[in-house]
Amino acid sequence: SDLVNKMLELAKSENMKQELPVCDVDLSELVQSAILQLEVMAFEKSISIESEIASDVTASINAETLSQVLEILFDNAIKYSPENNKIVVKLSQNAQNARISVTNWGEVISKEDAPHIFERFYRTDKAREVGGHGLGLSIARRLCDMMDCKISVESDEENGTTFTVLIKANKK
Repeated sequence: SDLVNKMLELAKSENMKQELPVCDVDLSELVQSAILQLEVMAFEKSISIESEIASDVTASINAETLSQVLEILFDNAIKYSPENNKIVVKLSQNAQNARISVTNWGEVISKEDAPHIFERFYRTDKAREVGGHGLGLSIARRLCDMMDCKISVESDEENGTTFTVLIKANKK
C-alpha cells in the first residue's frame, strides 16, 4: 500500500498544471517544526539531531508542499544513517536564497549514482538493503520543481551526504 500511495502521489504531482497557492512562510519556524516531528523517528535509532536554524527567514512558498519535501529528506537521512549517529539540519539565507540542508553520515552516494538519485525507482546497490521503493527523492524533486526550488545532493566520505533545497527568499 505504501508503494501504491507513493505512485499516486507522484502521478498527482505530475498532473498538476495549476500553480500552487503560496503565501509568506516563516521557514525558520517550518524547519524547526519539521525537526520536532523527526525526533521521534531519530530517537528509535539513537540518532541525534543537530540544527543551525537562522531566524526570521521567510519565503513566498507553499508550506504544505515544502513540508512534504522535508519529510522525505528527513526520512531518508534517518533510514540511511547508522545507529548512534547524527543528522545535521541547517537553514541559512543569503541575499537571494534560503538554503535548507540535511546531512547524514551513512553510505556515500557515488559520483556515478549521484546524477540518477532523483530518478523514479532508482536505488543504489547499497540502498537496496534498506526498505523503500526508490520514489521518495523523485517525489521530492517533482515537488521542488513545482515550487520553483532547486534540490541537489553532494556526498563524500569526509562531509557525509547532504541534500540541499534552495528557495527564493524574501528580502530581509
